Amino acid sequence: MNDVKIINKYFTNVGNRKDVKNNVIKEFLKEEAGNENNSSKYKYIVENTLECGNIYLQRPGRFNRGVDFVIYTDNINFADMNKRKRRNPKHADILNDLQEKKIESENDFLKMKSMIDDIYNCKSDVNISDCQKLKFNTGFSVELILKILKWMFIEQDITYWNYSGREKLKKEIDKI
Repeated sequence: MNDVKIINKYFTNVGNRKDVKNNVIKEFLKEEAGNENNSSKYKYIVENTLECGNIYLQRPGRFNRGVDFVIYTDNINFADMNKRKRRNPKHADILNDLQEKKIESENDFLKMKSMIDDIYNCKSDVNISDCQKLKFNTGFSVELILKILKWMFIEQDITYWNYSGREKLKKEIDKI
C-alpha cells in the first residue's frame, strides 16, 4: 500500500484541549494498517488559506511515534539555516515571523496575540475577516500564521499529552 490516501477533514479548535486532541486522534484511528513491506500513508487536508492553498498533515510523521504527524503547506516555502526550501514550518519560522510583526506594528501585533491566545485556549478557530483587518508588510499572512499555530498546538498536545503539550510553544510566543 504505497499510495497516499488523501482525506479532506476540518477539525474545530473550539472546546478544550482534551476534546480537540481526541477528535484528531479518533480520525487517525480509522486508518488502515500497513504491512511488513509498506506503511500506510495519509495526507489530511485540514485547512485552506488565501495565501498558500492547503495546510495538510502527513502521516506517519518522521519519528513514527504512533499518532505523530508533520504539518505542510501547499505553496509556501520556509527556508532553513542552510537556505534549503521546505514546505513544513518549524516553530522558529513562526516565532521569527511574529517577532518581525511586533517590530513593524506593536499595536497590530497585540491584536494578533489576542487571537493567538484564543486559539491556544481553544476559544475560537481562525476567523478570516479578523485576520484581514491586520495588515503587515513583513512575513506571512496573519491567517497562515494562525492556522499553522492551531496545528502546532494540536501536534504538541498529541506528542506530549502527558506533559505540558502546547504550553511550551506558547511560552516562547509570550516572550516576544
